[in-house]
Amino acid sequence: MKTGSITLICLAALVASLSTGCNPKTKQEDYDSQMLGLKAKCREDGNKARTEWVRTYFGEQFSKEPEYGYSPKLKTCLWVGEYWGPASLEPGEIHVRFILDVYSNKTLIEYTALNHKQIGDISMEEFERKRMELLGLDNPGEPQDGIERQLRYRP
Repeated sequence: MKTGSITLICLAALVASLSTGCNPKTKQEDYDSQMLGLKAKCREDGNKARTEWVRTYFGEQFSKEPEYGYSPKLKTCLWVGEYWGPASLEPGEIHVRFILDVYSNKTLIEYTALNHKQIGDISMEEFERKRMELLGLDNPGEPQDGIERQLRYRP
């Protein structure tokens, strides 16, 4: 090879490294970055959906701590919400927990109780299992890693 060719190859390699940064991203870093973006957008879109529900169902008291999460299984944004309010057909208070697909506005699962007694087909345990499955969680309760904890999903 000629010296000019070597210089040209080195120059091309230098330009390529500058355009991708000194440390090109790994596939895992690309995936993590994409997931972070999806989760942030999910929180934003979930909050918009919640705002619309609160406006529409103004007689109900919605949870002050909604949970938004990107579902790897369904590849969509979910809102895990709950509300309380006076029962319409019987005296007492109704309590509803639900998982809503934010983009289709469809309820995927719902737990319903009247005066603290289950009245729907879904038990609280079944609801919690489904919540964990849909959000890709291994254990009930709070997320395990710091990014999940920041993004999940408290506005």
